[in-house]
Amino acid sequence: MILIQENNFVKETPFQLNGFCPIRTERKTARNADGNLIGGGILTLIKSGVQHNVPNFNILPDNDHTSESHVIDLYLENSIIRATKIYVPPIKESDPNDHRIQNFKSTLLPSGKNCLILGDLNVHSPIWDQCQPRNSIGELIEDFVVDKDLITLDEGSATFISPATGGSSAPDISICGADIAPKITWTIYPATLGSDHHPILMNIEVPGPKEIDTAVKERTALKSRANHSGEDRKAWLEKCSAVKKLITDSNRQSWRDFATKLNARSDSSKVWNTIRAIDGRGKRAPEGAAMEVNGQLIISSQKKADQFVKMYKEVSEVRHQKLSLADSVELNENINRDRQYVRIVRRVANSECSCPLDGYCAPFNKKELDASLAQLKNTSPGDDQIHNKLLTHLPPAARWPSQLSSTEFTKASNTQQLGGKGP
Repeated sequence: MILIQENNFVKETPFQLNGFCPIRTERKTARNADGNLIGGGILTLIKSGVQHNVPNFNILPDNDHTSESHVIDLYLENSIIRATKIYVPPIKESDPNDHRIQNFKSTLLPSGKNCLILGDLNVHSPIWDQCQPRNSIGELIEDFVVDKDLITLDEGSATFISPATGGSSAPDISICGADIAPKITWTIYPATLGSDHHPILMNIEVPGPKEIDTAVKERTALKSRANHSGEDRKAWLEKCSAVKKLITDSNRQSWRDFATKLNARSDSSKVWNTIRAIDGRGKRAPEGAAMEVNGQLIISSQKKADQFVKMYKEVSEVRHQKLSLADSVELNENINRDRQYVRIVRRVANSECSCPLDGYCAPFNKKELDASLAQLKNTSPGDDQIHNKLLTHLPPAARWPSQLSSTEFTKASNTQQLGGKGP
């Protein structure tokens, strides 16, 4: 994860870095009365594949229009780290051109045993800055660290060198919870890389993967000796079971930690990517990626589609189960009953109707036919292969032939209704 402050981006500035997911917060309040928002801004780059979530809540007071922040939950194997990136600009009340008001408060900052707060707060205190005297924000952070039982990682060395005066100070601060403090190594990079701030390097040791990696190495070593004796083979099989349990427990815990943070605004694509990663399937292949099937590389879209259809046919084919004797007898009885019904319907359809032509047996008229055709939906054709569009576009002469008498039309309609055959 890379955290950058004062990136000088504006909202319209596009930014992408291959292999990283960018999370940005732009400046909201101009320093001068001209309204120019250039300057400020914070950027966090998370390496692709690291599961994370950006909670939708504000950690700054409503009247703080100058500070910039965002919160990111990182899902690292068996733990969740809530990382907060924040930038509090230096507001010079003595400068007549600086129209901003400092309303920063620490009361809403995330805390807890697995929290991580990083950024340039332009904060000074003897606890982490041995170059400059304490300021008002320094007092706020001191009280916050003590009240929440947090730990400052800074060692007192300067992280900033003023290009104007050459003076040094430590306005950048790193705060963490008690649980992750022993797992963090914190160092200052000696070169400034063209900035007036020194980069800060942090390494967080996550014990989960190392434990699994060690177990996998032990399993591999045992496998090479498994063919030599029965005892080695038994030890190898036991280690295989142990590794499998470690991976299963790790995946289960990762999913529990991830699922507890889901809400209605969670990104569904990130949720499914997490499920695929835990399930061992990885992310979906990017567009244009080649497909390998049985050692053969498939590149063309047509061949990919053919392979998908073949695979889908194999997994979706309905396998007919052998019926029991009782089920077979019942099925045959139903088939015979249906056949008898069909014979009766066809006999009625082929005979003259002696009922009075009223009610449901009354002949259709042109108005009813037009209304029925108007309600037809654009569906696929049936067994007769006649599309509904063909019927709805029939000319009036074809819809209602004048040479067809009402008696003939009624007989044809009855034939259609009872026998399932058209005239």
